[in-house]
Amino acid sequence: GRPNNIMSNAILINYSAKDIRRVDLDIQVSHGTDMRMLEDILMAVADSTDLVLDDPAPAFGVRSITDGCERADFMVWCKTEKYWDAYYFMHEAVDTAMDEAGIMRPVAKREVFVKKG
Repeated sequence: GRPNNIMSNAILINYSAKDIRRVDLDIQVSHGTDMRMLEDILMAVADSTDLVLDDPAPAFGVRSITDGCERADFMVWCKTEKYWDAYYFMHEAVDTAMDEAGIMRPVAKREVFVKKG
């Protein structure tokens, strides 16, 4: 088909049309992290600001456990006009809170092979 067909048949979502909007955080931590403690830390960060709404309530879930890390999703809701304020606050405050709690992030591993001769 022609490129215009893609746009004319696509479903467009205008997020700014709603009063509230969800902020999604993808949290990656090292293996062995206490995920309940991580959830408590994230909830405390959400509770620390008026940017995050109480209703709908914040949500936490473990997304995956892989060879490299454990991943969790944390979702909070905010007023649409405060989306970017909430987005940046949550990312910065979560990073700080995780550092203060000693929660380690995964480190990318690379293998380097040296060819002799």
